[in-house]
Order: sequence, then C-alpha cells, then structure tokens
Amino acid sequence: MFPVTGGAATGSLFVGYGTSSIVMTLAKFFCSLRLAIFLLMGLAALSIVGTLIPQNASPEVYGERYGETAARFLRFLSIDDMYHAWWFYLLLALLTVNIIACSLRRFSRDWRTLVAPRIVLDEDLEKTLPCSRSWAAPWGGRDAEEAVSHLLRKKFSAPRITRSGEEIHFFARKQPFARLGVHALHGGIVVIVAGVVIGSLSGFTKAYVEIEEKGAITTVLSRSGQPIDLGFTVRCDGFSVSYYDTGAPKEYRSILSIVDKGKTVIERKPVLVNHPLTFRGITFYQSGYSAAAFLFSVRDRKSGESRLVTVRDGETASLPNGDQVVVMDSVDEIRWHSPRYSGPAVHVAVLPANGSPESFVLMKNHPDVNAGKGGVYQLSYGGVSAWKTVLQVAKDPGVPVVWGGCILLMVGFGMVFFASHREIWIRLGKGRVVMAGCSDKNLPAFRIFFDELAEALGNVSSRVDTARKP
Repeated sequence: MFPVTGGAATGSLFVGYGTSSIVMTLAKFFCSLRLAIFLLMGLAALSIVGTLIPQNASPEVYGERYGETAARFLRFLSIDDMYHAWWFYLLLALLTVNIIACSLRRFSRDWRTLVAPRIVLDEDLEKTLPCSRSWAAPWGGRDAEEAVSHLLRKKFSAPRITRSGEEIHFFARKQPFARLGVHALHGGIVVIVAGVVIGSLSGFTKAYVEIEEKGAITTVLSRSGQPIDLGFTVRCDGFSVSYYDTGAPKEYRSILSIVDKGKTVIERKPVLVNHPLTFRGITFYQSGYSAAAFLFSVRDRKSGESRLVTVRDGETASLPNGDQVVVMDSVDEIRWHSPRYSGPAVHVAVLPANGSPESFVLMKNHPDVNAGKGGVYQLSYGGVSAWKTVLQVAKDPGVPVVWGGCILLMVGFGMVFFASHREIWIRLGKGRVVMAGCSDKNLPAFRIFFDELAEALGNVSSRVDTARKP
C-alpha cells in the first residue's frame, strides 16, 4: 500500500526546497514504510484499548472498575475519551502526511508513464525491460507494418507506429489506468481520515434528549451535559410500547414531527429502533423510554369515595387530606414473591403531614397486594398515563466524506487487484525483429502471454519471409 522507491525519487520531490540535510531527513522520515507500519499498528492497538476500556463513562464508573489511581491516570491521558484526544489526532495527521508523501514520491513517475510513454524501443530501454526476445528476419516495408499491426490489434491492443531511419517501432499498451490504483487507495484512506476528523470536530455522536408525549424540544444535551441548539423544533405527537407475553418490551415507537420556522416540514414520522429520523444532517435514534406520569385510584377507607390522582415522575401529588405521594421507581414487568404476581409495578412513598413516611409496592394487575397500606386511603395503581421517549441524537457532517473515501478505496482495490498495466514494444529493421515488454504486476503471467505473442510474431515473420523468397 505504501510503495517505496529509490533515494533519487525522494530528492526530486523536494528539489524545489533545496537539498539540505534537514529537508532530506524529513523527506525520508515521512516517506518511510516503517513509519507507516508503526502508525497503523499503533492505531490498531489503540482501537483495541478503546474497545476494552469504556469511553465517555462517568468518573465513578472508572473509579469503581479500575481504582481511583488508575482512573486519574486514564483521565490524564484522555484514554476515557481517546478518539477525541489530541494525540489520537496527531497519529491520524502523521498517517495522512505519510500516505501523501509516499504517493507523491512515485506519482510523477507514474503520471509521466501514462501521459508521455516511451514509444521508441532503443537499446537503453530494451535493457531495462524484464521480457525481451529478438531474432534475425530481413523484414520491413508496408507488408510488415500491416502484419504486426494486425497481430497486435488481435492479440493485445492497437499500436502506435513510429519510424526512425530504417526502423519501424510499434508500441501498444493495455489498462494504463491500473498504475493509478495505489494512488486511489491512498487517496481513499486520506479522505476517510478527513471525514472522521470533520465529523469529530464539527459534529456530535452521543447527545440525548427526553420528550414527553405532546411535548417539544429545541435543544439536546451533549455527552458533557452542555445544551446544543438544534435550530428547529422536534415534537413528540405520540408514543406506544407493546409487550411479549412474558412482559418484556416487544416494540416501542415514537411519532415525531419537525417544525422549522413555524412550518411543519416532517409530520408524524414513526421512529423505531433501527429506523431513525434525519433532518438537516441530524439523526434521531429511538434509544429508550420512561414513564412521565402515573395514574392512581385513591379510595377513602371510611367513606368509600374514590378519585383519580396523577403523579408525575419526580414530583409529588397531594392526596385529599393533604398527604403527599411520590413514585420512587417503576417497572414494566415484575415477578414478585410468586410467579402469579407479575406485571407492571411501582414503588411509591406516602408522606403524611404528621407521622413517618411509608413506602410500598403496588401492582397494576394485583390491586390486593399491599392494599392495606397507605394510611386512610387505599391506593391502586392504574398504569402509566403519559410516556417520555428517549432519543439518541447524532450529527456527523463527515459521513458523506467518509462514504466518498470508501468509494475511492473500493475503486482503488479494483484497479490494484483486477487490472494490470501491460506494455509491448516491437522494433523492425536492420535484419532483425526485437520484441520487449513489461507489466506492473503479475509478471509470471505476463511472461507466458509475452512468449505466446512472440511465437505468433515469429510465425508471421517467417511466413512473410518465405513468401518473399523466389
């Protein structure tokens, strides 16, 4: 992936900057294959570390798992958020510079080969080519030119013909674009890295927001707890959750609408797990849900009079006698004491105006559980009266750039592995036929093809020579 050529190429790359020892040292350093291997292995090792160590967790999590000393060390080195650490960006920058330097080191040579190939087979060029054949044949003239041209078009590709004195030179090539494959690979990697950096610096990947049914928000909270202004309004028009027979959540969905500058641009869009909503490059993923309000039936034990009371999550509600009730916790499904006691349940606390607080569990499907608790009132749990949807919000402007880099990378792989630049030279004159060729990859296969073509050319020259004899 990182071709290395001779030292002369390195010097020519930096010829405009002088040939001082410092410049040459930097050129060799950034064009080094060892540097590329070191950076790739380092990034791979850090990726493993980032997978094993939780990222962006709370300090308490690191302290509990690794101890306070190790947790402080992780935070000092930014390993708790390594993909946004300055040293991680430095490694990406070094890798990018290394790839660009390696490509520039050989690009000028490859480009000259494409746009200005050597079409005359002189003796100096012949000595540098890996495949070469020659034999005596007093062959020339218009008949020879047509015969060789026909053979090359049939077996290889249409040639370019050049006359030099008494000699005729033929040059043909196939798939010259294959030489750019390695540059496409390098370019794809650079573009992907650029996309990752753009998304990391100008976007956010793990912001969260809670929206109550019929509620709306204009900001979300970043991983650090800072508010991020969306620039538009997200409204939750509804939320629903379905369950398996076991009571486990089967599917939950939010019905979202987007309001931009007072106009509804997206109306009642269902958002489910793996079916997000995207607007202006910001994507909303269904992440979870929680109860926003709970419904209770409150019955006076003496009079038998009942009324409905709604208790909002995190708030207290007043009972008729001034006592307060609060929901401390809730679950969609619980199996309590016996398998027959199952279903939605809440843990409530009754805070009397005078006396000690009392906490107990109420079950929606089994109102008899703890029916005697609650003081002068019997509380029955009626279920969730309002939901809050929990959304993960991500904005990554680098995604289109990364996709472009991936496409470029795939094109480069195709050019590198499924195409090869092959060139054939033929020289006629001075009583000899000289044929030479080269390929930028898979030389053993090219040698087989070259020998077959040389044999076919020898047969043609023999037939023409025989036909000329009286």
